[in-house]
Amino acid sequence: MRLDIVQKGSKYTFYKKGVEEPMYKGRYRSFFFKSGYTEVFNPAGEVAASVRIGNSIWFPGLNRTSKATYIIDFTEQSTIIEITVKNYSKGYWEFEYQNHQYAFYRHRGHKRSLFKNEKQVARYDKRAVNLFENDRAYVVANSDEDELLLLCLFLAYDMGEYNDADISLDFGQVLEGVKKIDHDWQPWK
Repeated sequence: MRLDIVQKGSKYTFYKKGVEEPMYKGRYRSFFFKSGYTEVFNPAGEVAASVRIGNSIWFPGLNRTSKATYIIDFTEQSTIIEITVKNYSKGYWEFEYQNHQYAFYRHRGHKRSLFKNEKQVARYDKRAVNLFENDRAYVVANSDEDELLLLCLFLAYDMGEYNDADISLDFGQVLEGVKKIDHDWQPWK
């Protein structure tokens, strides 16, 4: 399964490959005295999920732009998950969701990978050159993975990362992360 992500400024549109209508839409919001968050809306315009920055690992109780932990609130499912950092500098986070252990890894550039119970189930990538605030990204995953979870994970690590220039270059992470990327990985379900 492939999910395509189109970002225009602080707004997101999510498509499933081969389907013309968007499956979800999203919006990043930020306020002066409150850290940013992103909401994901279902086709009916109702909030399906929200993603926000969790507590700082350096100053517990503060949640100002540390991007160390994240909270995903699946409003439709009445489920909240906390994604905790295991190695911030090398990009490694873990969480539990629906009785499965997940690990999320950042790699060189904009590449990311998601592991479920120690097996890779998804990979992410994002374009480095963008024109007129139009960013593009995608997720390739096993067909049985939760689409909303996959999109919310992308949003957690992309929150507030929009460009407002005519042409922008963003090469992402310079160094390789904790786990080396498997360039040959393909969905197996």
